[in-house]
Formats: sequence, structure tokens, C-alpha cells
Amino acid sequence: MDKKLEVDILEDIIVFGSGTVAAKCIDYLREVFKGTIYVFEIKHNNISILQKYINNLHNVKYSYVDNNIEDKINKINCKVIFSISNIYIFKKEILKNHIIINYHNALLPKHKGRFAEAWAIYSQDKVTGITWHVVSKDIDCGDIIYQSKILLDNKFTALTLLMLQSKLAISSFKSIVNDILKNKMIKINEQKNIEKFGAIHYSWEKPNEGYLDLNWDEDKISAFLRAMDYGVLKMLGEPYLRLDSMVFSWRNYLIENFRPELKKNQVVYDEFSNCILINKENMCIKLLDVQRKDR
Repeated sequence: MDKKLEVDILEDIIVFGSGTVAAKCIDYLREVFKGTIYVFEIKHNNISILQKYINNLHNVKYSYVDNNIEDKINKINCKVIFSISNIYIFKKEILKNHIIINYHNALLPKHKGRFAEAWAIYSQDKVTGITWHVVSKDIDCGDIIYQSKILLDNKFTALTLLMLQSKLAISSFKSIVNDILKNKMIKINEQKNIEKFGAIHYSWEKPNEGYLDLNWDEDKISAFLRAMDYGVLKMLGEPYLRLDSMVFSWRNYLIENFRPELKKNQVVYDEFSNCILINKENMCIKLLDVQRKDR
């Protein structure tokens, strides 16, 4: 049964987030909202895409998350917080006094936590998507405001899926904000069967701890390679392979047709071309520019 939530953004607005999606959502807020927008980011280094993007926006105040963040929030005349590509965990006092709307790049309740796009691919899901939901005391378990589905195929990498999800996040954010501005009441739905979909994915976790398993079938190997593939971003680090007594990483890979000159399930380390060939049932996986690792 649908429930409704009253959301009042006539006061100032707070945004917790990072990256391009948060920046473009803030840009849209600035177009339609007259009050002050306070932006908080957990900074990992001195370079911030978000800070650079919003630097010239009128009446947008940027700060980073520090030990005094709760005091800073309490001083802001705000009831609504948007959490967009944000890893800060909100304390009980903030949850009690604010409505927090969070973006998550999966179809909750599946794949709660970090790097959901990679886990959806690695799990060989047929469908994934995005979710906007109300933040509750349990991570990624709050009532759902909006969801959009994406049909997955064996062409998606973690990077290409993340890019598509980002586009959907921005367009749906605009729709949600417009609905709030027109009518303070928005529909929400309780998440169901939360326990069925397992634990949260944490930031330090990787599919199979980052190692390709030669015993997997070709579809699982493909899923692993694509799940670890964030291009130059390398958000999950390097993937690895144990072969005999050696450990390898690689810079790129190709998924090709089965090679009849090789046996099924044969693995060949070609030192001359610096690649590893994994010949499976219907395809040959080629790991390119491999490097020996001391692990």
C-alpha cells in the first residue's frame, strides 16, 4: 500500500555527495530553488570534481565533512538533505531532525552498499537499475521514492553501467524535485524481503577478492572481467589470476570466439605476445599486457 511523505524544501537545502552526478543535481537545484544550498563532501584528496563544478554557482556553499559536521548541520535552517554518491553515514540526531533522500545505483533491496554496479554484473543479474529512497537507521533499507530498471546483457562493464545509471539518476532527480516543489507530498513504498538479498557490500570487498578463477565457466569469467572493468578509474583496483605458481594482473582483455587450435579449458601463457589465453566452451578470453606480481 502506498504511503505518502511530506517534504518541505522552502527552507535551505543540504546536499552530501561527490562527483559529476551530485554536481549536476546541485546545478539543477540552483535553477529551481531560491534558498541557500549547503554542500558537504568527504574529500579523499585535494582535487574535487564536485567543488570545481559548483564553484561559480550563486549561493552554493561548499565544505568538507569533518568532526564538527553535526554542529554545522544543526546551525543550518534546513529540513531536507539530498545524499548523492555519498559515503557519509548519517548519525541518529541528523536522521531524527531531517528527511534524507538518497540515491543508490541498484534496484534495492538488492545490492546494498558500495559498487553496486559491479556486483550486479558479477552476480549475472538480468536486471538492475537505480533507486531514490528515504534514509533510515539501516543502510539502504529506507522507503523507496523512485526506481528505474536497466536490462543487463553481456556487453555491460562496470564503467558503462555506471555511466548509464548516472544519466538516469540526474533525470529522475529533476522529476523528484519538480514533484516536491509542486506538491509537498510524495509517494513512498516500503522495501520488501530485505533479508532475502543478503548483506551489504562494503568498500573493501571485491568480486572473488579480485581473483579470476580458471574453474569458472565462460559466462562467469566474462562477468568477473566486466565487473572489475572501470576503465582508467580502476575503482576496484587490479584483477588477478593465479597460474601455476605465478600471479598475474593485466591491463586489458578481449573476449573472442573459441580457438579450435587449442583444447577446451586450456590455458596458455604466451610470453612473446605478453598475454594469457583461456579457451573455454564457446569463447576464448584473452588477457592482454599481463604483468607478474609478487603476492
